[in-house]
Amino acid sequence: MPFKTILVPVDFSWASKRALQEAVVLGKEFSSKLILLHVVKDLPITSDYVSLYASASSIFDKMKNRALLDIKKWTALAKASGVRAEAIVRLGEPFLEIIKMAKAKRVQLIVMGTHGRTGLEHVLIGSVAERVVRKAPCPVLTVKGGKAAFRHP
Repeated sequence: MPFKTILVPVDFSWASKRALQEAVVLGKEFSSKLILLHVVKDLPITSDYVSLYASASSIFDKMKNRALLDIKKWTALAKASGVRAEAIVRLGEPFLEIIKMAKAKRVQLIVMGTHGRTGLEHVLIGSVAERVVRKAPCPVLTVKGGKAAFRHP
């Protein structure tokens, strides 16, 4: 089955670079379009902290703007490798936004990095990749982190 559209969630880690590398290989093989997605994690702000909202909103704006700059560089790397690619940044809960994007864009494959956490670290931090694998509307290829062939410009 050809993969017309491949979603590549990135958190700018080595694991994400490896996932992008694999997605580019698949993108070339199947003439796929890659959608690179970064999710800035939203923190709930209750009404008790309304006075902090303005400063929190400013911080999120700065985080989103920085993520846009970084993801555009990663998208340029993918394009330079010979695949079609677009960059998207969202604010929210990462695994939920990944699932929403996969459904909205009707992707045929998600390629994402995993940090390979185990034990207490896995219990405390959780795994975005694990949740995506369980809830995704399409196949998910997880790529274990490590040094990637791509270099960040």
